[in-house]
Amino acid sequence: MDEVEKLAVKIASCCEVQEALNSTSHPCHEVVRWQSKQWSSPILQIENSQMHRPEAWTGDIVNAPILFLSSNPSFDPEENYPNWNEEEWPTAKVSDFAINRFTSNIGRGYGATDGLSSDEIDRTVDKNGQLSDKVKYWGWARRMVAYIYGKKIEEVSAHSDYAMTEIVHCKSQKEEGVKKARETCKGKYLEPILAISKAKLIIVDGQHACENLKAIFPDKFPKTWGRWNADGTLSGGFWPETIKQFPTELAEGKWSLVEQKKHQVTFNLAGQDRTFQFFAKPGGGGGLNTPWNHPDLVHTEVLNGWRALIGL
Repeated sequence: MDEVEKLAVKIASCCEVQEALNSTSHPCHEVVRWQSKQWSSPILQIENSQMHRPEAWTGDIVNAPILFLSSNPSFDPEENYPNWNEEEWPTAKVSDFAINRFTSNIGRGYGATDGLSSDEIDRTVDKNGQLSDKVKYWGWARRMVAYIYGKKIEEVSAHSDYAMTEIVHCKSQKEEGVKKARETCKGKYLEPILAISKAKLIIVDGQHACENLKAIFPDKFPKTWGRWNADGTLSGGFWPETIKQFPTELAEGKWSLVEQKKHQVTFNLAGQDRTFQFFAKPGGGGGLNTPWNHPDLVHTEVLNGWRALIGL
């Protein structure tokens, strides 16, 4: 295996998971325990179980010029996803899933759909071989990339145009257990992931990812960056709340170029300058999040800055 494959397998085989399941004092206990209770028989032993492994990333993490960074992956028990049964999921297959998850080859029997019709993309392959409903977050991320590149969504590759990863890699819903696990996961995996990534534009979406980054890099993000502080309180940063209020906020100068640029922070991490761009997450409480529907949401200078970062 090369270094990328080794890192993918290391994350998917995280040595903390079994201890976290059994030890209430382990910082990852809540997030691991959450998933263990979702199965018909609660999982008490990780080895050879159906428990979903931690998710390393999706997409070409090395070369994709845009990286989406969110809190932690969600969980769907019907997805044909790598588990801890090594007969079902040997190491080579676990590695392939992490590195080549998005594919047009549905017949492979696992992964997520890409390179197909607009109706078929952004779905997972379930255990029965059928495609799931569209994953809302993936669809939003693809639309964001299409907007930045000026492409149609079916022209965007979820493998090469962008990649997605998380601060905490174990699965849960509604960010269960993320706050307690984030420092451990950051220390083990965030910087190694960024060390192999060439992405200069990192889109940080939603409340929990915003809080988490401010918590683990307390000296890098000012109070005006993002919509929340590390403790979950509202920050000094402004973000438009509703479509109805947006025209008034624009007219009053609340969403000026100056205000928009406050949501960008650039610093060197893992050997390269990265621009961390906060953005409201779909389905969350952050308000507006679709600049393709609301052009004034992203100033032309901001958009051109994103394009310069990815080499357009």
